[in-house]
Amino acid sequence: MSDKEAYPQLGSSNFANWKFRVLLLLEEKRCLSVLKPLEDGATEDKRKSFSSLDVIARSIISKCVPDRFIEYIIEAATAAEMLEALSRVFARKSTMSKLMIRKKLLTLKCSSDLQTHFVNFDGLIRELETMGTKMEQDDKICHLLMTLPTAYDNVITVLETMDSSDITIEFVKSKLLDAEMKQRQLITQGESDYGCAYHSKFVRKCWECGDSRHLRDNCPKIHRENRGNSYGNEYGVVNRVRGARGRGSASRNYRHNYPRRANMAEEVFDSNLTSDEAERNVEECTMTFVTQAEANEISISDHRQRKIESTSGQNRIRLIIDSGSTDHLVGESVLPLMTNIRELPERIHIRVANGQKLIATKKGSLKIQGERCAITLDALIVPNLTLNLLSVRKVNKQGFDVVFTGDRAFIKDKNGNIHVKCNAIGNLFVAEFIAMTEYSCAANNSNLWHLRLGHAHNQYIRKMKLPTSDEICESCRESKSARLPFRPTSKPRSRRVGELVHCDIGGPVKTPTNQDERYFMVLVDDYSHFCTVYLLKSKSEAETHLRSYISGLRAQKGIYSSRIRMDNAAEFRTNSFRKFCRIRGIKMEYSIPYSPQMNGVSENIQKTLVAKVRCMFSDTNLPRHLWGEAIRTAAYQLNRTPSSANGGKLPALLYHGKVDLSRLKVFGSKAWAHILPRSADKFDPRARPVRMVGYNENGYRLYDPETNSIV
Repeated sequence: MSDKEAYPQLGSSNFANWKFRVLLLLEEKRCLSVLKPLEDGATEDKRKSFSSLDVIARSIISKCVPDRFIEYIIEAATAAEMLEALSRVFARKSTMSKLMIRKKLLTLKCSSDLQTHFVNFDGLIRELETMGTKMEQDDKICHLLMTLPTAYDNVITVLETMDSSDITIEFVKSKLLDAEMKQRQLITQGESDYGCAYHSKFVRKCWECGDSRHLRDNCPKIHRENRGNSYGNEYGVVNRVRGARGRGSASRNYRHNYPRRANMAEEVFDSNLTSDEAERNVEECTMTFVTQAEANEISISDHRQRKIESTSGQNRIRLIIDSGSTDHLVGESVLPLMTNIRELPERIHIRVANGQKLIATKKGSLKIQGERCAITLDALIVPNLTLNLLSVRKVNKQGFDVVFTGDRAFIKDKNGNIHVKCNAIGNLFVAEFIAMTEYSCAANNSNLWHLRLGHAHNQYIRKMKLPTSDEICESCRESKSARLPFRPTSKPRSRRVGELVHCDIGGPVKTPTNQDERYFMVLVDDYSHFCTVYLLKSKSEAETHLRSYISGLRAQKGIYSSRIRMDNAAEFRTNSFRKFCRIRGIKMEYSIPYSPQMNGVSENIQKTLVAKVRCMFSDTNLPRHLWGEAIRTAAYQLNRTPSSANGGKLPALLYHGKVDLSRLKVFGSKAWAHILPRSADKFDPRARPVRMVGYNENGYRLYDPETNSIV
């Protein structure tokens, strides 16, 4: 067994659990006593025994620390000093750390099974207690109950009636687990009869056909036999029965003396109305899977067939073909793909067959791509809706026909051309579309340079005498919102490139890049405000890149750096880096711990770059693992944008002496990469569609969605 498998490894966020396991290992090897200092009057034998045990303890601790963190314990002489050094770096006991953990605790919600939720909750409580925060039993119970969904309100009500002295956190967890088990049993029983299309209030049934919506006297089956395929005025029906292969409109239409009801795929007509009036009447009285027609309230049946994801892959969306729906319905997961989102004048209440009520307050446009043309759907946005519904009636009104044949369905135009093919999943027909979201790359001329320069401020674009618009960019409004700045303080400026370099590290980013990079380092030249970005797998790589940057200034420009300003992080305080700077006469300026204002230049540049990246992702819907390409592109664009810190000049012009704006393209715009080497077949394509995500010295960096790689 290797050391990595045999010993727990220290990570960036598992110090408490790691320390617990290390102490158990030391206790197992009977060397836990070395963590306490040796008494002053100890004998020589005790000193020798202490030293031998300390060697074992140091060996165990070093095997539990990966290479990227070994720098923190190299200078420690004893095992106790090793643990103390690691505690100073990884044990979070500051006020800000407590605030962050408390925020996580207050925003924690149960999104999975209760056992997993309890593990996450107990982990946050343990972190707070490790930081020295004492939490009483009542506080733990209150915080736990606040994280639960409304499905457990009955358990909370029972707990409120009990004596608080008898309630413990273990008792509450056991009762909640019992309630979860009962809910699962009810769901299992309910899934056995999911085929019911609606819930009826009536217990009595027709003796002729078994339908619970009427009695035998009003049975349409008897009257159909007497009157043929059409219904008389007694039942208020004007159109004939249509087969299941039609456009998905009405079937078995009738009226009787019960309160007005319209079941799934059934509509109510009046024989005295014209066709236009009858159509308006249908729109008023039929809803999506309606079981009770009420003002501003609709009810839909439960589609529990098998699990059907509402989205599939990048910008793909699945919709259920619904012949009884009067409106397209989509869930909130589709919201990023929609445009023209607007508030409804009145809320629409939707009652699902399992008793749950949903509310729609917004409506938007969803542009999807068929096989021959693009289709725009006006859909209601319904939170917590698990399946998206495509209304057959709305599709008909747009000039298309829905044809059902066996286990396939087709959406055709009036000429018979097929635009969408739908497959059957269980008893449902599912259509899959590609959402068209690349509209942002085809901006109008007045806004094009704003996008090309990475959402630069309009005043800088006017200084460059480029076309711009006075309209406020929505992506900038959402992504660049910030507080008003503090009062600026005057400080001496550098007189040459490389005299002062500002340095800062950002991250970790939740989604790693394809090369497993989670951090980024920003280097800013104080004279020109030219910024350089390096991507890091771990913070320990910062020293290597900083050395490379300083050596590059000397080799390429013949410039010596005089000062480096950085925060007080451990990766900048290693002995090797101090020696490197001392040999070259570079002064290291460290900021005071927890005082980012002293390193404000690099902090502000980092904030600007991250805001640009948010705008880019908001515009393009590219996968988040491309954040590394996006932040380097943002730095490239920022270096070619006027900066107020250097008098409104371009940083790249001051740093390199020249600048070329002709290479600038909109991030995420569609491009075509030439295929090399060429295929032997002369009729094979010579290029493939890609997305522009960055710049190289003599070209562009392109993202291929099919291979998920950079070209």
